[in-house]
Amino acid sequence: MHEELGLAVAVSPEPLVTAWVSATDRPPHLYRLFDGGRLTADQQGAVRLQHSELTDWRFFPPETTDPEVIPPSLRPIWNTLKTARITGRPAYLEVARQGGPGSGERPKRRRVRVPAH
Repeated sequence: MHEELGLAVAVSPEPLVTAWVSATDRPPHLYRLFDGGRLTADQQGAVRLQHSELTDWRFFPPETTDPEVIPPSLRPIWNTLKTARITGRPAYLEVARQGGPGSGERPKRRRVRVPAH
């Protein structure tokens, strides 16, 4: 978080979700999502982006469903993240998507593995 946002906060040592997303129209992406806890108002005001990697940041409540905020292709990751945060159990997710942006194709959820504690 320090490198990307300029914040020194405690972050979970392991990702809550590791997601492999593949699509037919672009190279696959690996997402690692960590729990950084809740930021205070002062911390939110202190966010400074590393512009070579990030162009924007925003906060959204977990119940967000707006496709402009969470695109349908990323919805499986968002839902898995919400579950992992509630249970405290990390998850691995693979998502395959056909077609490109605006193709109307829904993401195809292939596999979710949640390690036992």
